[in-house]
Amino acid sequence: MNRKAMIKVFVFAMCLITFFYMNTMSGQSMITTVKSSPNQLSSMARITFNPNVSVMDPNYENVTLEQVNQMAKLDEVQEVEYSLDFVLYNQELKNPYENESTLFNQFFVRGVSSCHFALLKEGVILLKEGRSFNEEELMKTNFEKVPVLVSEEFANINHLTIGSNFSLDNNVYFIPFTNEDLDLAKLYVDSNLVTKETYEFKVIGIYTQNETDEVPELSNEIFVPETFVEYARNFYFDNAHNAHKKVYQNKSWWAEIEKNYQFNLLNQKAITALFILKDGANWDDFEAKANEIIMPSHQVKRIRTIKGVWDY
Repeated sequence: MNRKAMIKVFVFAMCLITFFYMNTMSGQSMITTVKSSPNQLSSMARITFNPNVSVMDPNYENVTLEQVNQMAKLDEVQEVEYSLDFVLYNQELKNPYENESTLFNQFFVRGVSSCHFALLKEGVILLKEGRSFNEEELMKTNFEKVPVLVSEEFANINHLTIGSNFSLDNNVYFIPFTNEDLDLAKLYVDSNLVTKETYEFKVIGIYTQNETDEVPELSNEIFVPETFVEYARNFYFDNAHNAHKKVYQNKSWWAEIEKNYQFNLLNQKAITALFILKDGANWDDFEAKANEIIMPSHQVKRIRTIKGVWDY
């Protein structure tokens, strides 16, 4: 699944709850080694769609976290990384990279579940100042200030240095299911705001992007512990879901939506799993065992390019 292709669409980012419903309908890292050749990449794999099975097939099944956990226990797997992402807001901060995502002053936060996470390890991003996350930070579920890695461009344009603090808002808007012509400028306004939370962040590292055509511009990406992204997403989805429930619970299709919402919320990070293998020489064994778990709807693919490390 191409992550950037979806995330560029603002409706998907902040209306992911609707996307869910449509299924019915202890160290610190200072790594700077650049690995630009596919032959130098660590042995990794992701879950992808089986091209022989349509998502419209009545027998199609979504990937579950239970399946991912089974795959993680295979002898060939060293560890599994997750990288959920989400959108937060701040009207005062500046975006260093102007594109369609900057219209509402939105900022992408991307979860990290390993001190030596793949984007650093494979040289997609390089730490210029500070440090990466430590084990304690990655295990926490409550933060007074969330530790973050920000791009050099983001830091410069917002006058941030190591130890600087800034805030982002998690705005929950009511987005109607039945509006076919979504006018974002009219929907993402205070009158449609259901609730919000504000989070405080502390800069622990500043990164630069290794120049490559394989990975899109990352200067708007803010890296945070995966546990924080899960919390922020759950706050958003729970409140958006409850707001929709008040309006649509008497509809004939609501029971199916409720079922799918609960499933997807529980399994939301499954499709982001990046499997780090102990030895690439054992790929065939891993592929056979993994596909036995997730087929026929899905299959594993070997990561051979930098782009593959980034995309899910």
